[in-house]
Amino acid sequence: MFLKQDHRKILELTVLYEVTKTINSSLELSNMLESIYHILEIFLGLEKMNVFLKNEKTGKFDTVFNIDGKYSKTFLNEIDKVIKKLSHNLNKKLLDDQMFFVQYQKEFVNFSKLKEESLQEIVKDMVLVLPLVEKNNLLGIIIFENPRVFTETITQDYLMLFNILATQISTAIINDRLRKYITFNSIISSAVRDIAKIIETQYELDFVIPLMGEIMDKYVPNALIYIFQKQANDIFKISWPNSYSRDNIDPLLDLVNEKKEIVMSSDKRIIAIPLLNDDDIFGVVVGDAKVFELSEEEVEFIKEMAKQCVVTVNRANVYARTVKHATVDALTGLDNRRQINKRLMQEASVVSRTRRPLSILILDVDFFKSINDTYGHSAGDYVLKKMAKVFIKCIRDYDIVGRYGGEEFIILLPDTSMEGARVIAERIRSSVEKTEFKLTKSLSDKEEIIKITISIGVATFDGKDKNPADVYDEADIALYKAKQEGRNRVVVFTG
Repeated sequence: MFLKQDHRKILELTVLYEVTKTINSSLELSNMLESIYHILEIFLGLEKMNVFLKNEKTGKFDTVFNIDGKYSKTFLNEIDKVIKKLSHNLNKKLLDDQMFFVQYQKEFVNFSKLKEESLQEIVKDMVLVLPLVEKNNLLGIIIFENPRVFTETITQDYLMLFNILATQISTAIINDRLRKYITFNSIISSAVRDIAKIIETQYELDFVIPLMGEIMDKYVPNALIYIFQKQANDIFKISWPNSYSRDNIDPLLDLVNEKKEIVMSSDKRIIAIPLLNDDDIFGVVVGDAKVFELSEEEVEFIKEMAKQCVVTVNRANVYARTVKHATVDALTGLDNRRQINKRLMQEASVVSRTRRPLSILILDVDFFKSINDTYGHSAGDYVLKKMAKVFIKCIRDYDIVGRYGGEEFIILLPDTSMEGARVIAERIRSSVEKTEFKLTKSLSDKEEIIKITISIGVATFDGKDKNPADVYDEADIALYKAKQEGRNRVVVFTG
């Protein structure tokens, strides 16, 4: 290809303009490099372009863009030599012209060291190697093969063009890494914040761990997340979700338990990360990509999430110890189990003195597990909180309502006969059935209005021939019968 001087200048400016426009388009790095290659292919007749970037963790130079996908061992060995020379030159802060390598007689040499008679041979089958640099650090190298703009000689202007291209691509790579770093940290920050907020409403691990799993699943869309808790018998029990592939994951759990360190499957699709309290493993977080290898970003993200899991579980344990002697349920604001038991004994003593009956309602949300599975545990929390408000509206000022655990509530009805308790229970059941609950599925922004029902067991304590604990059991038996008979009903214990 023969071009006049003016045409060459126009060509150079056009190439630089098109490359700059591509770099500023915010494409992903691989797409950006492919677009740049096609620009150089069209305007400069470039046959091939290859990019090697340094992996900061391994120190090796990995291929990130390769137009034909094939390298000979000899070629790779020569590339290794070029990388060492470039690193040396950068460390010594040598001149730019010693950073420009060309292939001559199957070796790569500094362009500045070539003799005039060697240029003709180079032009026929030219391979140029330039460094991708950030300050004095070698990011990688870029290889331009057979740009057909060269005629009989190589001019300094054309060498400058490729130097500028390498500089532009270096800047684009730096910007791409910075963008990914900012995005990664933004996602990490959001996920950490979401996990940290769990203990504002929950502290029991049976609730905390599924919530953490749900959040991690949301932020790691390309891998399934599993969380295991270690049992007293040294066996890991799945806590999130409900099942897993034992053949693939159990061997990794055994390795984690033995080594107390992160392990990966041989195909790099599964990572298992121990959750440690001091030197003791209390659980394991597993990320399973199923089909493709886990990316570096996914691995780092799962590691960070595992760290936050440890922090959250430890805080939940501290919080649990703190509220052990408290009286209020953190989620609903109702009396907690400890307090409701205390109030029962107080009311039972009144019954013993006055012989006025005390009735007990045990209420359980129907199909609550399916709500958590379909809409997520945060939706389940919302249901429980709203349910508590419905209960409070339906009872009298002197009645006592508390959350006994999970989706189970207890209401103490002082000075209330069995028939009076049944009427109140029916009023509560009907009010819940008429209440609308607005829920959003985990992977959708679309809000759904659903109806929820409860089952209620009723028992009465009159102070004769039994103690308060017996009345609990009777109400629980009645509740079980309500569930058996089809749910969404009130059943009174009659002996």
